[in-house]
Amino acid sequence: MINWGKIIENQIRDAEQRGEFDDLEGAGEPLHDSGNDPDTALEGDLKMAHHILKNANVAPFWIELGKEIRAHHEHCDVLLVQYHAATTPAIRRKCAMDYRDEAKTLNDRILHFNCICPVPHLLAKPPLDTEAKLAKRDM
Repeated sequence: MINWGKIIENQIRDAEQRGEFDDLEGAGEPLHDSGNDPDTALEGDLKMAHHILKNANVAPFWIELGKEIRAHHEHCDVLLVQYHAATTPAIRRKCAMDYRDEAKTLNDRILHFNCICPVPHLLAKPPLDTEAKLAKRDM
């Protein structure tokens, strides 16, 4: 069986001895600290896949889902404002029912996002606490 790691390691060592790495851009400078950038938390094949998608101006599914979640969250906020502004019990019940339905859909999407997100320790989204939001009067 071929040991590719050893072959590559030998090639790198030979190139280093020939001085091929001596004049590289940024030589002697500290590496850039990217903080909590999600792309830097990706490793290996996943990082390469995201790089290819980025160069093709295509976003990974989990990023598109995150955008949908933000839009859906804004829609839920509008429904919540309507609920709190309702003037009659019947309208209030209808708004609460609409809000609960939309919040359930949103929470399902958030759960899906948290399951497929490659860096959940950085990007996981908390679900909506539907009943607490409905009980809260001042927003």
